Amino acid sequence: MGVGRRVPVGAQRNMLGVPNRPTRILLLVKDPFGNFIVFRIKRSTQLKKLMIAYCDKKSMELDDMRFVPH
Repeated sequence: MGVGRRVPVGAQRNMLGVPNRPTRILLLVKDPFGNFIVFRIKRSTQLKKLMIAYCDKKSMELDDMRFVPH
């Protein structure tokens, strides 16, 4: 950023027409049987952390799973 340039925050962002991005993302992870598990994660969370949490819930090893985006 340049000297003296400020980034608008809070209500100022909306007044300037800058859309607020949600701080969390809702992800649905589908297992091979068609069941879904819902995860709410921050935008900055690495997907590997999500994959580890999914494997913990399913009591499986991360190396035994394949995550494919759809």
